[in-house]
Amino acid sequence: MVTEELSARRPDVQSIEWPWRTERLELRPIVESDVEAMYALRSDPQVQWFCGGPAMSRGDAQRRVALNVSRMQPDSDEPGIALAVIDPSDGRMWGDALIGLKPSQAVGMHPTAEWEGVIGYTLQRAKWGAGWGTEVADALLRIAFERLGLRRVRADVFAGNVASERLLRRLGMRLEGRTVQAVLGEDGTWWDDLHLAMLREEWPTRTVDPQ
Repeated sequence: MVTEELSARRPDVQSIEWPWRTERLELRPIVESDVEAMYALRSDPQVQWFCGGPAMSRGDAQRRVALNVSRMQPDSDEPGIALAVIDPSDGRMWGDALIGLKPSQAVGMHPTAEWEGVIGYTLQRAKWGAGWGTEVADALLRIAFERLGLRRVRADVFAGNVASERLLRRLGMRLEGRTVQAVLGEDGTWWDDLHLAMLREEWPTRTVDPQ
């Protein structure tokens, strides 16, 4: 539960102007009418494999959209920014993205005023390998550090998701650790989780690898 005091300190997600534009795409908040696009995206088993879950039903997609819409409300217990990834050339939603928010932990009687985030993104297979993931992840980091002023941003990927790990490293995130055999995969083996992160002070001096 996010207390009233911490809620008052939370990053002001309402102040961001949408859509957020990159070179080739737009990001805007998820809305209730995105259910069919969300279903088309996440009913693909190969897409959902990287999210650690089975293909979604239409009902699953509807519930996910409802949760994502609620994340941006000022009184949300699971605050964050849930976004649709749009190709402006055709107006279609080709993916979704998220910046989950939580107050930074503190030892002592008084909580810190700092907040941190975790980023995630999912794209339809038609957009894989074309640099869209890099544009989305870079936009999420820019929003997190430059607009929300977060202290720290984390991203978690399965060890088998080599493309996403390389993408995040190229953007300047560093590998902080590995949780061994973190989750049981659909193939019956235990998968490791990789944890990448970046601090606010690292953002201005990050080294970006264009390759």
